[in-house]
Amino acid sequence: LFAFSVYKGGYERYAELLGKAGGGVAVRGSAKPCKPEELSARMKEFIESLKPLIELAEKYDSYLAIENHGNALLDSLDSLKAFLDINTSPRLGIALAPYHLQTIKASVPEAIRICDNQLFFFYAWQHYPGPQQLPGIGPTDMTPWVQALADIRYGGYVNPFMHGHVEVDVMAANLAKSRDYLKGL
Repeated sequence: LFAFSVYKGGYERYAELLGKAGGGVAVRGSAKPCKPEELSARMKEFIESLKPLIELAEKYDSYLAIENHGNALLDSLDSLKAFLDINTSPRLGIALAPYHLQTIKASVPEAIRICDNQLFFFYAWQHYPGPQQLPGIGPTDMTPWVQALADIRYGGYVNPFMHGHVEVDVMAANLAKSRDYLKGL
């Protein structure tokens, strides 16, 4: 098991299971958004609130990745920088969702480079409707994203992702095309 979302149920509920499965990455959200002038203080407060979860991650040899998301504390390049400036735990990092960065016209390669060794999970996910969210299906050229991942020597998985419901056969075909697209980069 490499990674899974703990948006529903919370990390506490799954920490032991993740450890017994050999460790991995649990992905969750951050906190409510704030004004730019409050960012450092709010980020420090948020990271402090995660200390019990970080202790669980240490106990169960796993990692906690906070996903950037629209209308959230971790939602911009500045918020990524604030997170990285404050975070000192090797068990806490970022789950980067380019989809949300594209909605604010932020540079995905720059975000990857900002995250550097604190990037624990990467969604290959673009801001388009339906199956076009997937790599190689939608119009985004992900070559600069993959180059940025190589530049930081990212060793984790690149996860093709989308929201929505697609028929099984259509989804399987699109995922195969996405896999081939990413392998070709």
